[in-house]
Amino acid sequence: MNSRKTFLFVLVGLFILGGCSVTEGTKTIQVEEQSSDIIPLEDASENNRSIGLTQSPQIETAQFKEQAVNNPIIALKDADQNNQETNCDNTLGGCPVAQISKIETNPFMEQTVDIFLIALEDNGQNGEKIGCNDSVLAVSRTIPPTTNLIEDTLSELLSVKGQYYGKSGLYNALYQSDLEVSKINVNNRTASVYLTGEYLLGGMCDTPRFDAQLRQTILQFPEIQQAFIFINGTEIGELFSAQGI
Repeated sequence: MNSRKTFLFVLVGLFILGGCSVTEGTKTIQVEEQSSDIIPLEDASENNRSIGLTQSPQIETAQFKEQAVNNPIIALKDADQNNQETNCDNTLGGCPVAQISKIETNPFMEQTVDIFLIALEDNGQNGEKIGCNDSVLAVSRTIPPTTNLIEDTLSELLSVKGQYYGKSGLYNALYQSDLEVSKINVNNRTASVYLTGEYLLGGMCDTPRFDAQLRQTILQFPEIQQAFIFINGTEIGELFSAQGI
């Protein structure tokens, strides 16, 4: 019996000693876990700066792209900045996005346009001065709804058959010609206009008049900065030079 009591006493003692050891072990583990705690967020930036770490640029790019999708103004500013970096000038139609292939019009409304006629010997007093001391002047006309504004405006000019425009006294250098618009190509603010048919001039001074009436009618549109005119496939300047006009 005494030996049994002694054995139980030893077991109790070992259990007590073992509990302390486990407790100490737990404390040790807890200390180790505390030593590996994550650095608070407010200290992370300071630590990053101290060891030379920076935020990933991919995160900023992704955030900007998301903003650009949700905000078209941001996207537009970004596109404009890219154009500037690549020396792309929207105002001159140098950017692919800014290229103009067609002048926008309202196909359901009548259009007020200008055709150009000649004020003989006006010497630039009432319009732009051209050769022989004449001036080229605009006359407003209304045309039906159209999706081909330049073509229909030129057709309106070519439809005027009288030598003088009503009682205005304005001269029409095209009155002896029978021309029609074949096609018009517009690219990068440059219009290439192709006319077909017969043309006839009344003398040397009709050359600048003829050219001015056609060219100014085309250039009235702000989307067009330059015009090339062809008659039966030949550029108008070459055509008149070849004929000594």
